[in-house]
Amino acid sequence: MDPGEATQGELQGELLDCRDLKCENILLDVYNNVKLSDFGFARLQTGDQLSRTYCGSAAYASPEVLQGVPYHGTGYDIWSLGVILYIMVSTAQGRF
Repeated sequence: MDPGEATQGELQGELLDCRDLKCENILLDVYNNVKLSDFGFARLQTGDQLSRTYCGSAAYASPEVLQGVPYHGTGYDIWSLGVILYIMVSTAQGRF
C-alpha cells in the first residue's frame, strides 16, 4: 500500500517510517494534541528490509543516512526524535 494513497483508517496497525521528522513538521491542534505533517518521504515497513534513500533534513538525519549506509527507517525516526527533544529542552529557557 502506498502511504500517499492510504487513509488514516487503512494505516491503522501498519508501521510507517516518516523519515522526515523535524520541528517544522510537528504541529499542535487547539487541544495541544501533537499532529505530524509532511509524509512525502514516508514508507511502509516491510519486514527487515533496509532503506538506501537519502531523504529528510541533514540536521535531523541519523549518522548512517549521512554516511550513505543502508538503514532501518525506524532508527532514523528515533534519531530525529532525539534531535527534536534536544532542541526542545535546550531552548526551553525555564518554561517547564
